[in-house]
Amino acid sequence: MPKANYKCMTKATNREKGEPRYSQNWIISKRGFINFYDDHFELGSWKFEFDKIKNPILHKSRQMLIPVKILTFDYQDKHYQFGLNPWADPLPHVPFSPKIEKTPLKMSASSLIIRLAILAYFVYIIIQKCK
Repeated sequence: MPKANYKCMTKATNREKGEPRYSQNWIISKRGFINFYDDHFELGSWKFEFDKIKNPILHKSRQMLIPVKILTFDYQDKHYQFGLNPWADPLPHVPFSPKIEKTPLKMSASSLIIRLAILAYFVYIIIQKCK
């Protein structure tokens, strides 16, 4: 196997449709090194040939105060999303120019419910300690 031109850590899912958002699909996402070669890139068993990627978009957002990037595209009738660390820059290593969009991350209903339950639990603990 040839040496990768570039690699970085990522987490990725093909279970989300549309714009990136907080959801349970990221909890069970695929994680590891994404390796970029001359004509394709790979994450574990997933392999993507550059010339078959459709509608690439690089979403720039924030997760609390930390900037994040999410590369999304369509490939063989599936939609993929790759979460990238702020310092990762794979764009010089791909032969396409994705559209770049600033995208606020929304929450799925289940993600919002879980966060509210955690917040309510912490408020309960604080009230109990103050008694």
